[in-house]
Amino acid sequence: MLFFIKIVTFCLNWVRIVANRNKMKINTIYLLILLLSATMVSCVDTYDIPDPLEANKIVVECELSPPYHIKAFVATTGNLNGRQQPKFPFDADIRLYSEIDEEFVFKYNEESELYEVTNGRLRPGFSYVIQANMGDEDNMIPISGKTTIPRGAKVASAQITDVVSDNGINTLTVDIELPNNGQPYYYMHLNVSTATMENGERVSTGNTINGDYAKLISDRNAISNIIQMPGLLIDAERLLDNKFQIQLDLSDELLSKSEILDKLNIDLKTVSESYYFYQSSVSKELSLQSQTESSVDASVIEPNITYTNIDDGYGYFGAFTTTRESITIE
Repeated sequence: MLFFIKIVTFCLNWVRIVANRNKMKINTIYLLILLLSATMVSCVDTYDIPDPLEANKIVVECELSPPYHIKAFVATTGNLNGRQQPKFPFDADIRLYSEIDEEFVFKYNEESELYEVTNGRLRPGFSYVIQANMGDEDNMIPISGKTTIPRGAKVASAQITDVVSDNGINTLTVDIELPNNGQPYYYMHLNVSTATMENGERVSTGNTINGDYAKLISDRNAISNIIQMPGLLIDAERLLDNKFQIQLDLSDELLSKSEILDKLNIDLKTVSESYYFYQSSVSKELSLQSQTESSVDASVIEPNITYTNIDDGYGYFGAFTTTRESITIE
């Protein structure tokens, strides 16, 4: 019982420490909470309880996006006996290596509280390795991870097939076809630009509004509406002819009296395998937490293991490329 209390205390301390940190770090919070909760929730399988004397491990969450987006969040786990609290070091040695032997050194940005590379240019289609080391502090093992930056892809076709306004809700039905280029994983986000009418012409306001994904029509559960950020994860290999349909709901309350819906913007990220599986597993964990809070018997809920591709540590190393298409709303 005492050991269980120590685990819960550790979780609460972790949340308290990181609750006010910036948004990029939220997924890592979920990861560390999950690593502990997996020791306590089970339906059929059993889990080994971690050694409370186990040393700190490094946690890194790094995303690459060409040409220049190279950012990483770094922390340590602490351990379960409470003697070592989670830390957010500003002096870690973090390096990025390309397949053509380029080396980039991360520097800590005090304003963003992230590690960044400001003098490197990323190359789509290339593989990269990240390495992080805390020196001899707390005898932590250096970590590493590998990912490949996918080549960018534009939506093959997109068409607004219906616009219905009912009780203050505007519903856009959109048919989308992805390119047949062998890229299996995508993240897609839709928003709408607004405009005003002046002298019979549309004038952009520069504003965008986000809607709710009211309905997703695809094959074999190829699309999932993830919880931790507004958007959709897509496994194109499950789609028939790379096609699917989305219904997007937009409330009139999001518009001023003079604004109208102007353009539908489709941001398509071609993402690495690690990006897809990490974000998918975090979303499942959030869903699991919600079920646990509302369930009388948590033991009947199937546990979820958060994906990681970091060797000898936790977190993930992923990459994406982004393109945007815009369609005028008639």
